[in-house]
Amino acid sequence: MLRPLLALAFLALGASAGEPAYRDQLISRSREQGLAGKRRWHKFLHYRARGKGFRSEADGPKFFLAPGGRSDPRAELEADLAAFFEPMPKEPKAQHPQCRFPARYHWLKEELSFAPDRLPELPCPQFETWRDGIGARAVSMVFANGFLNDPASMYGHTFLRLHHQESGEGDALLDYTIDFAATPDTDNPILYTLEGVNGSFKGEYSLVPFYMKTQEYSNLEMRDLWDYRLNLTQAQIDL
Repeated sequence: MLRPLLALAFLALGASAGEPAYRDQLISRSREQGLAGKRRWHKFLHYRARGKGFRSEADGPKFFLAPGGRSDPRAELEADLAAFFEPMPKEPKAQHPQCRFPARYHWLKEELSFAPDRLPELPCPQFETWRDGIGARAVSMVFANGFLNDPASMYGHTFLRLHHQESGEGDALLDYTIDFAATPDTDNPILYTLEGVNGSFKGEYSLVPFYMKTQEYSNLEMRDLWDYRLNLTQAQIDL
């Protein structure tokens, strides 16, 4: 009976020892393929060229896994790859890095051809429930024109509308919208102008039903909404 037990022990040790080796192999291949310099990776992390390097427009600390990830695309990519090997978190509401950053994970999986037996794809119930609840089948870009009583609205505003049914059937007001906007922290017109022009306000994403946007723009401010359907495939919509 000792031989099977010893064999199992060696197999377990081999599996735990092989995980760092495969992780390092993926990191090495990502360098060879120059993935950190790819435009898609820069889009995922919102990197922009700054001097001789890069800097992300996102500044939330939870958006990066590497200490210097905001200005180092390669360090962030390699930190993400390493994080994909982490065990499932014990906290019920905590999400694994594969689930926190699904677009990064699936793109790197496609580029590096992850071996499922060496880096298995983990279940992401929270993300899947959120995605399936939205059920996007088409996407529009919606433009809200200016409001005479609010000079700041002269710049207009755009947001994305996620159509639940591609055919247009059902109640369109129940579609979801994705919005990115500044959150002002002052009513002083001078400070409002200065901070707005300098980009000092905190920018936040929001996901709300379309009827709330209609109430905000059309019913309360009498602003017209112009809806432009985007020519996207289902794969692009999912991304």
